[in-house]
Amino acid sequence: MNKAQSVMGINQLAAAAIFTPTGLRCQFPNLDAAYRHLRRYEKLLTHWAAMMGANDVQISAGGEELPPLTPRLSDLNPEVTPIAVAPTFNSDGDLLIAQQWLNSTLLNVLLELRQTPGIAGLVNWQSQKQVVLTPGCQELGLGEQLEDSLKYSRFDYWNLPDLQRFQRECGQALRQDGSNVMEFKYLAFQPETRDDWIEIVGSYRMIDAGNLGLFQLGRNLSYERVAAQVGA
Repeated sequence: MNKAQSVMGINQLAAAAIFTPTGLRCQFPNLDAAYRHLRRYEKLLTHWAAMMGANDVQISAGGEELPPLTPRLSDLNPEVTPIAVAPTFNSDGDLLIAQQWLNSTLLNVLLELRQTPGIAGLVNWQSQKQVVLTPGCQELGLGEQLEDSLKYSRFDYWNLPDLQRFQRECGQALRQDGSNVMEFKYLAFQPETRDDWIEIVGSYRMIDAGNLGLFQLGRNLSYERVAAQVGA
């Protein structure tokens, strides 16, 4: 198997994974696909599940349940074995995840969001794009569906003067090692129509994910619908 095939295999494995309240479930179209991936990536999958604090790994192939796998840490180094996750969300899951490379630092953030969801999410600091959202973010209504929100960066739905001030204050106040938090109040709106304005207060801290870049974890503290801001 060449490198391109290996990367595709890992991506398919990750796309088949769904986080549930108690564990990790992988769904494959048939037994052949399941066995093909498990032969090559079982150690990676069980390591991933252990990092996420899952109780077990349930394998479904064409509607047939295979014996569950036991999560276990291995000698894998997630810093050099990142996993690409395609967008996945269902009624049993806790997170909506955009396609994003993961390492041990970001896996720990996912575990934190899974355990204490609320209205929260993870943003790529360089692009300002949302890459992880909790279902609670649906309350804010920034997009018809929660999945829509993953298409946007903060430049698409934040009031621009607020965003410029936010970036400046984050650079001054927040340490990149994530050891402190900052509260900030800003105005946002529907990205497609620029209506339905909302005033949001959130808390923010930085996440240094090493070679994967800098991220920011945000949690909503309060929000209030407000009148449209003319000229904003």
